[in-house]
Amino acid sequence: MTVVVLVDVPPGNVGEDFAFELSLYNDADQMVITPGLMAGSVDAVRFSQNLTVEQPVPVGDGLRFPKDAIWSRRTVVDVSE
Repeated sequence: MTVVVLVDVPPGNVGEDFAFELSLYNDADQMVITPGLMAGSVDAVRFSQNLTVEQPVPVGDGLRFPKDAIWSRRTVVDVSE
């Protein structure tokens, strides 16, 4: 299973570090579980990561944007077997 999350962060947070955590729940408000690595075990679908907000770089010749016009985007990927 693969979970991909895109996090958009406002320009005022460039250079800051933050902790990101994602837990998946079903409609019954119970954590989603998947088969674990050990036979007969199960694991909750949950992961965390520390992220740093980086200054986005506009792509294109001659493009100019106000300093705080473009939000930073971080991609978080979790791959479980």
